[in-house]
This record gives sequence, C-alpha cells and structure tokens, in this order.
Amino acid sequence: MMYYLMIKEIEQTGLKYLCKRKQSRKSDDHISYKGSGKLWRRILNAHPEYTIKTTVLGLYDRDDLYKYGLYYSNLYKIVESDDWANLMPEQGDGGITHANTHPYINEATGDITYRTECPINYRPYYNKQRPCRVIHNPETGQIKKITPSAATPPGWQDGGMKGKFSYGPRKNQTRVYHNGQRKIYVKIGDTVPDGFVPGVHYPGITKDRIGCHNPYTLEKRYLLPGEPIPPGFVKGLLPTTGLRIECPQGKFDSIAGCMRATGLTRYAIEGKLKDDPRWRKIKER
Repeated sequence: MMYYLMIKEIEQTGLKYLCKRKQSRKSDDHISYKGSGKLWRRILNAHPEYTIKTTVLGLYDRDDLYKYGLYYSNLYKIVESDDWANLMPEQGDGGITHANTHPYINEATGDITYRTECPINYRPYYNKQRPCRVIHNPETGQIKKITPSAATPPGWQDGGMKGKFSYGPRKNQTRVYHNGQRKIYVKIGDTVPDGFVPGVHYPGITKDRIGCHNPYTLEKRYLLPGEPIPPGFVKGLLPTTGLRIECPQGKFDSIAGCMRATGLTRYAIEGKLKDDPRWRKIKER
C-alpha cells in the first residue's frame, strides 16, 4: 500500500496542513482530498469559499511514510507554528484517540499527557485551540471569537450564527424567520432582528415551473408557464427510483433487484457501474 504525503494550503490565508492520503485508482483523488484534521476541518467548514492548493512531497510505503512524516513535521515545526493547522506530528497513523480525556502539560518538562482530571504540576494544554467564546452581531451577521473573560461589545450576542441564530430549531421553543437571503431561528418571545419576516425564503428556482425530460438523453429542464416544450422533450420528469442495470448476471429493473440476485451490496454495485465496463446503466425506459 502506497501513500501520498502532501501539504494542503488555503490560498486565501496561507494556512497549511501536512497530511497523507492512500493511493487510489482515481489519479486525482489525493488532489481533491481536503484533509481531515480537527482544527483544519473546522476552519474549512466555517469558510466553504476557501480554495486549497496541494503540494505533493512524495509517494511512500507505510514505513517511509512514518519516517518522512516525522521529518517534515519537525522541519516545518507544524505543531508549534501558527502557520500550520496540525495539532500533532504526521506519522501516518491518523493520530491517537483519547476518548473523554483532555491534554495537560507539565511546563517544566514539556511532557503532555491525556487524563480525565488534571495531574499535579500540570495545567490544561490547548495548543492551537486556545480557550475562547464565539459572539455574533445579529444586525451585520458578523461572527468573531474573543477570550472568555472579555466583555461582550454593545450590539453583539453570545453564540455563533451560521445561516441560523445561535441555536437551531426547537419544537415549541423557536420560530423561523428570513430576510430573503438566509433563515434564522428565534426563541419565542425574543426580539426579531430588523429585516426578518416569519417563514422560510424560497428562491423560486423550480417553483411554479413545469418539468420536462428527454427520454433518450435523460436531460431534464424546468419551463416557465406558457413556455413551449423543446423538441425531443416530453412533459414530466423521470422517476428517481427504479434504475435499470445490465450486468453479466442479467438485466434488473432496480438496484434492489440486482442486490437480491447477485448478493452484492449497493456500494459494490455502484463501484462496478463506475469501474467495470460489463456493468452499465440502461438509459432506455
């Protein structure tokens, strides 16, 4: 088994992440892979607009991956440096799991240990995950982190706001509002921000439009009321279930039927449809 050792870099901020990816049959799989680090994924999830540049350091077997992973971890000081999102050295093992524990550091020796309670002569160790709390401005939609002891600025409220308020829907406790662009959930009795009205905003991409499809190419379109149906198209959309499959074992009207007859899982069938030329989807219905 071979592994790519790579540097992922956010082009907008320059933050980097050292990671590995198992070699795949897809030649660009390691390029499309974004990384799985705890702090790294948290940043990417908060900023879906970020783009990532990939630098491949090498293709190694497991033994060399361990050796070169430690080499580059120490060379770039990926744990100590704020320019990197790694919380531990890259050793090719995915990191150690410490369930229900917290890291503590002995400042005299630099030793880090994971315990359920703080040992003597140790203190909590946050590394790059410094203690903070999230606040948001409901008027501007801004979100930022401040230290736990800092006072909340005027006009700001505790909690984040990712497309919602600082909390999600709760039965008989919240109401949904929108301002034409995003929705929020407000506790019953709380003040609704200016510009928000009750309900969920619908952009109208398919609302009140007529669906049609081409039975030969399976292309589908949505037409405005009164708009003529294009040549080769018929009114209505194809069903989303009942996919027909042709394979060495025969023809089947659905994936479920193919699973029963071949004993394969859905995942295995989808893999064969992608990689095995003897397996194909039947377009004619």
